[in-house]
Amino acid sequence: MRILIVSDLHVEYSEYNRYAVSMIGELAIDECVDFIGICGDISGDYMQFDDALDELSTYGIPILFVPGNHDIWTTVDDTFSMEKLDWMRDYDGAHCLMRSPMVVDDIAIVGTMGWYDYSFADPELEYDDDVYARKYCSATGREWMDGRFARFGMSDKDVADMFNRELESHLKEVNDCRVKIVLTHFAPFLPVQKRAFPKPSYFNAYGGNDGLGRVMLKYGVDISVSGHLHKNFDMMHRGIRCYQTGIDYLHKPIYSLVDRYIIIDV
Repeated sequence: MRILIVSDLHVEYSEYNRYAVSMIGELAIDECVDFIGICGDISGDYMQFDDALDELSTYGIPILFVPGNHDIWTTVDDTFSMEKLDWMRDYDGAHCLMRSPMVVDDIAIVGTMGWYDYSFADPELEYDDDVYARKYCSATGREWMDGRFARFGMSDKDVADMFNRELESHLKEVNDCRVKIVLTHFAPFLPVQKRAFPKPSYFNAYGGNDGLGRVMLKYGVDISVSGHLHKNFDMMHRGIRCYQTGIDYLHKPIYSLVDRYIIIDV
């Protein structure tokens, strides 16, 4: 099996991000992949989300995805993020891995968006959890925009726990598979976060949660792929090959996706 995996398309951001969708499709054809995987942040706008996946589907390669935090943003007061998430779970044009795993020839591809519970917060900053819960740090004037647009109606820790338990239930289903690959939006291990952003930062608290990683270790996951951090690298951590990838916000044209995607052969 050969899988092309990207993340953080952010097609609403610029025309260059929108053009990257066709570049992904052409790359998938050139690389003769069996699946295209997306680790979230396609677009927070329903129409642009739909348009991006519609365009990518014209290349005739099955698409697997997990949502990202931007995908579940809502600006409508009476709409909750869970409603958008349910819409994506049932999406017809691509397979949302939060609905069910994909199993082919004893290879399982499992996924969840994940969330954050402040377990990646830098202790030397000495901020209380309520500072992270407000998504605004008055000491620095920094704001995490999920505070405005992500509306689950529960605490971040409860959201993270909910998605971690859902991932565990899906991994139980495929526990006998020879190879287990997990796609997440948020990082599952602190060393992945630290590799991307080694300096202390208020925003590091929103990079992922270590509960995701514990679930992966418990069920013997072989490969982890995450987005969100807008970096591209791979590393080994406790026997799991961890990939990090992202298209990023594009301010000017790009002519290649080099260092903005990964290909996995299993």
